[in-house]
Formats: sequence, C-alpha cells, structure tokens
Amino acid sequence: MKRICGDKEQISTFLDGALPEREAAAVKAHLDDCPECRKEMAAYGKLTDLLWGMPAVEPSDGFNREFWRKIEAEKTRQSRWRIFRPGTWGWRPAAAFAAVLLVVGGIAVYRAMPPARVIVVSDAGVAETMDAAGMSIAADLDFYQDMDLV
Repeated sequence: MKRICGDKEQISTFLDGALPEREAAAVKAHLDDCPECRKEMAAYGKLTDLLWGMPAVEPSDGFNREFWRKIEAEKTRQSRWRIFRPGTWGWRPAAAFAAVLLVVGGIAVYRAMPPARVIVVSDAGVAETMDAAGMSIAADLDFYQDMDLV
C-alpha cells in the first residue's frame, strides 16, 4: 500500500525557489527521507527542463489588436446580460416592492374610508344633515360670505 505524503504540494514551489528559507529546509530534509517525494521531484524536474528548453513563442503582428477587440466584445456581451445576474439589482427590487405596497395600501385605505357627509341646504339656508362643525359654520354663514380669500 502506498503512503500518501502531505508534502507533495510543496515540491513544485520548492523547485521554483519560491519557499521561504525555513520551509525550503524542511522540504529538503523531507526529500532525504521520502523516496515517493524524491520520485515526484524528479518528474517535476524533467517537466521543468522540458518547458525551459522550448523556444519562446512570438505573437503575430495583429495579436494585440485582436486581443483587445475580443476583450471589448466580451465586455459588451457581459453588459447586455448583466441585468439578469443575481446581485446586480441591489436594493431596487425592495424599493419597487415598497412603492407598490404604498400604492396598494393607499387605495385600500381610501376605499375603506366612509363616504364624506353631504350637507343639503334648503332654499331658506337651513342645514338638513350636518355635523357639529358644519353647524358652527352655518351659524356664521353671513360672516364667511363677506370674507375675501387671500
């Protein structure tokens, strides 16, 4: 049965020279004791040699122009569909729901209110149906008729 070693993830970083000095020393000591990790390091070493031995790729003349054209096309494509992504609406749905709730609530309250009292005044100026405030106004009707509205 093979033993699974937890230090295999650090071998590539060790070969790249990217580990801090203390960790690199620990990996080196581990490599001295672990034949499985030494085998893994040899495979990484061959791969690294192959990659460094490859010739550098030179981009074509229109590479930059084509690259940036594709980036802009992708931005445009993403912005068209951005509205349907979750998290882009933020607080807007809640605000719309609150506005609809206020309108519906206002209509419900308006419909639930009792109808306004209608004051029917006969030709003689006597109120047939009137509340207390209406009676007060009717009593001072001559005073109110002479007032100018500002």
